[in-house]
Amino acid sequence: EAEAFMAVKPWEQEGVWEPPTNKATLEPVKSSSATSASEAAAVAAAMVQAAAQGQQSKADGGPDDACSEVTLNGRWQLDTQRSDSMDGYLRIMGVPEMAIEAARKGEQEVPTRHAILLTEDSYRIARKSRMTDYEETFALGKSTTANVRHGQKKVLVEADADKPCTLITITTELPTANGIAHLHDTREAIGPDTKRQRLVMTNLGTREQVTTHRYWRRLSRESTIMDEDEGVSDNEDDD
Repeated sequence: EAEAFMAVKPWEQEGVWEPPTNKATLEPVKSSSATSASEAAAVAAAMVQAAAQGQQSKADGGPDDACSEVTLNGRWQLDTQRSDSMDGYLRIMGVPEMAIEAARKGEQEVPTRHAILLTEDSYRIARKSRMTDYEETFALGKSTTANVRHGQKKVLVEADADKPCTLITITTELPTANGIAHLHDTREAIGPDTKRQRLVMTNLGTREQVTTHRYWRRLSRESTIMDEDEGVSDNEDDD
């Protein structure tokens, strides 16, 4: 329909102005509307095809172009050489010193890995380490609650409006042995193969606060957790 309409010269439509003329010869100026119509139709067809391909890619679960190079999606391993220990974080939560020491030793001996799948609507993370092995899924922008040892924790996961593929913020209110703690956790892909994490833990009663920085390196772009014998451990890197 668009092509048929554009093929009709404006002055051939009822009630439309007269055709332009060449003032030197007083002859009507030749119109290139047929060529323009053909080019416009080709452009329109290309746009429709591109839109259809984009919709199909999303339907098949394929990544958007903007997320294909730098993204949180994939498998990650903690870089213990660059990362802070979790000692201060765990102390605010009231974890005994013996357990803190065991957690620190475990991180050095056994790789800590994450597998992340971030979509337009949800955030899924699977975590595997010596101390923990779990998977959680959160709806973006919606607060959720879950039962934990000392009560209920509240979690809100939000993707950054300007960096939806690479930056998320997780806000958690968590009951601990030392009272209610507030955690502000940001996770950002700062390159194709590097993820940076910043955790700010605050005890709402004592106002004690500790900031922990963690760095992760990409193992693959697969979003499922891996077995213990896959990947390369930090200890092997030191050889």
